[in-house]
Amino acid sequence: MASDVRRRLDPLERRDRSAGNYAEAVRLQLRTLILDGDIRPWAVLSQVELARDLGISRGPLREALRMLLEEGLVEAEPNRRVRVAGFDAADLDSIYACRIALEATAIHITVRLLDDAYFEAVEACLDRLRELAEEADVNRWEETHRRFHLLLVGLAPAPMLRTIEAHLDRGARYRRLYELGESRAWTIANREHAEIVDACAARDGSLAAARLARHLSRTAFSLSRELAPGYPLIAVRAAAEIAGAELDASWQSDGASGLATGV
Repeated sequence: MASDVRRRLDPLERRDRSAGNYAEAVRLQLRTLILDGDIRPWAVLSQVELARDLGISRGPLREALRMLLEEGLVEAEPNRRVRVAGFDAADLDSIYACRIALEATAIHITVRLLDDAYFEAVEACLDRLRELAEEADVNRWEETHRRFHLLLVGLAPAPMLRTIEAHLDRGARYRRLYELGESRAWTIANREHAEIVDACAARDGSLAAARLARHLSRTAFSLSRELAPGYPLIAVRAAAEIAGAELDASWQSDGASGLATGV
């Protein structure tokens, strides 16, 4: 592993001795580094180096890597080496199709159940996103943006929310590594976020689902344009159609560039 990444690792021996949960602590550290792009796609993870740098035995490390494997963030090679999962258009298509299907359903549920206090929390989060966009604070915007999307679906059943959260984070890897022109993207994202919230205010679950599906589809097409121009995104198209979202044919043209960030 690169020395700059190794310096980011936080030894666990002292900090987590009382917790007795080294595997989860290791999983969270590595997961953050992978999602933030500090450990790049296809990078090989040396179990010997990781165990040494983290100050733990190989057992908890293997368990942490097993959990990351289940999340789809790492891959096991035939020679038993472990590497960070790479990117391909089919994976992107699958992740965003799953997000559209699950989040469209979950926002429909949430709109039916939300009360005034919950809606005020959604509005406050939207306002904060606008402020952070003006400040061009990328890291805090990303944190707030994640919270906003989870609030939109937050009253759905807990098992569904866990699956949504996992796909949201997997999709974030693509955005963070291929984000383009934040200013333009934030403007588009703010407008679409507001349209979704307007549908929530009207307590129109079908409209909220359709607008959220369109919002996510735009990102998928923008990212696909950067990764695999012309890839059809069959799953995204199908999920969007089922959710009632109208797709823009121009998204696969040059005009789609710069839409990836912030969705």
